[in-house]
Amino acid sequence: MAEISEPPKPPGETHHLSETTSKAQGPDSEFDPKTMRKSKPRLKRLVLTLSVLLSFLLGFPFLWKSVEIYRAPLPFREIDSLSSQTESSLLLFPCHFQAIFVGFESKSSINPEAIESSVLKQMVKLTSNSPQCGTCSANYTVSVVVDSSSGCVQTRNREYLSSWQCGAMGTVDFSDDEGVDEVLVDLLGGKVYSVVVVNLDNEEVRAVVGKHRHAWIVGRVSEAEAVARVAETFVKVFVNGA
Repeated sequence: MAEISEPPKPPGETHHLSETTSKAQGPDSEFDPKTMRKSKPRLKRLVLTLSVLLSFLLGFPFLWKSVEIYRAPLPFREIDSLSSQTESSLLLFPCHFQAIFVGFESKSSINPEAIESSVLKQMVKLTSNSPQCGTCSANYTVSVVVDSSSGCVQTRNREYLSSWQCGAMGTVDFSDDEGVDEVLVDLLGGKVYSVVVVNLDNEEVRAVVGKHRHAWIVGRVSEAEAVARVAETFVKVFVNGA
């Protein structure tokens, strides 16, 4: 029998296979046994690790100090002392009240000092015996201005001088509360608690509290009734906020 033999390979294919084989074996020939590490990296790696850890430990306090929130020391003893003083003696603010009487021409003998004394007496009667903390309670002063056709007369108060203009309420329409409120703001400024009493013979008595620390009482009112209404407004509205 005839033997079956493989066909001879062309020369180009043989050269290609040998080149592929040489490429596959090429990287192994690049390792030089003389330069290769023969032991595991133990001491050097340990030194590097310890140096990084030591650097972190040394820099952590500086990092903590740079990002901390500043907290000022509080005077706890002074705070406790103030708290105990507030509980024993209430904190009372000084208040000043101003009463303006307009249109009392028939009573030429009206005296601002006498009206001031009457208003203070009425306020003492209306003031509570147990004052509230944060209010003026009994720590207040009163000044009175009498505006008549002959001019303005006011009490002698060294600490406060009224800015009231005589005859300013002669052309005011008292049926317009918003207009009266704006006029009183221009005249009084809204810095002092004020009550304006306007004596009108032909109108019913009405009291209105404005937006800027003032109120007005309009109508046919006597001097005694005006004093009582002014004191009541001062105590119940401005002092107690009722």
